[in-house]
Amino acid sequence: MYPAQKTFYYRNRMDFAVFPGPIVGQREAGSFRHIVDLETCLIQSKESNEELYRFRNLISKFPNLPYDRRSDSGFLKYFTLRKAKNTSELMTILTFVEEFKNTIEEKEFENVCLKSLKADHILFCFNRRKGEISATGQIKILKGMDSYKELVCGKEFRVPFDSFFQPNPEGFQPILDFIEKEIPDSSDHLVDLFCGSGFFSRIFANKFLKITGIDSIESSLEIARKQMSLDFPKIDSSYLKVDLFSKHSSPKLKVLFSSSDKDVLIADPPRAGLGEFVLDALKDSKVSYFFTFLVILLRKNQIYGS
Repeated sequence: MYPAQKTFYYRNRMDFAVFPGPIVGQREAGSFRHIVDLETCLIQSKESNEELYRFRNLISKFPNLPYDRRSDSGFLKYFTLRKAKNTSELMTILTFVEEFKNTIEEKEFENVCLKSLKADHILFCFNRRKGEISATGQIKILKGMDSYKELVCGKEFRVPFDSFFQPNPEGFQPILDFIEKEIPDSSDHLVDLFCGSGFFSRIFANKFLKITGIDSIESSLEIARKQMSLDFPKIDSSYLKVDLFSKHSSPKLKVLFSSSDKDVLIADPPRAGLGEFVLDALKDSKVSYFFTFLVILLRKNQIYGS
């Protein structure tokens, strides 16, 4: 267990629910419907707080825009901020119900956002009215790109708007140092589960002859493929689109995990954990070392339950 070096202004992503009022904040502990209105957030960057302030001023002029979960009226559900730690780039994502797309109201609000918000990348995102999920769905780029640039261990990463990326890169460095020391010299194949845009693959690539990355988000996998081919053209790398929480992943995982006793597996799963199908495939695996987070080093035939 490595304690974080910073307890304030460290997190590179925050998702704020937008409710009538307007209220912009986080859900109260133990309650899905009650939102704590936040004027500032002490765990996100100061640049993000400045953008949050601008957004709160903006949305106060559009009292009918926030989505009302009770009456099923309104449009805006979430406000997401993603601020790179080691570059200056800031991304703002506003998530709406899909019916808002291509309306007169959308065009009016788009123009106001471009005048009021200062992020390098500004995106509108549209998904199902009843879907309580942020920064996922069809997008419209108002400004910049649909990804932002981050630097970790001297390597450049392009992080798609809808992709997971380590939320505390600076605090994560001691963990990366630990893993690098523990990877056996005899290892030749890295299996990178929930790989995103190839975070671990690229950082530890020089220790392996072959790399297999698995994730469910194609935009992230495309970036991983491109960056690996540019940075490490001699390494045999492949990035596969697989939903690791689906039973259809089991046969592929069992074949992958039984290939060699020189395999090293790194997994940085979401809050739901590794999932039953990954755990089941690991039971009979030949994986020699397995790293997962919070970081625990597991030898062969040991299984980590999240």
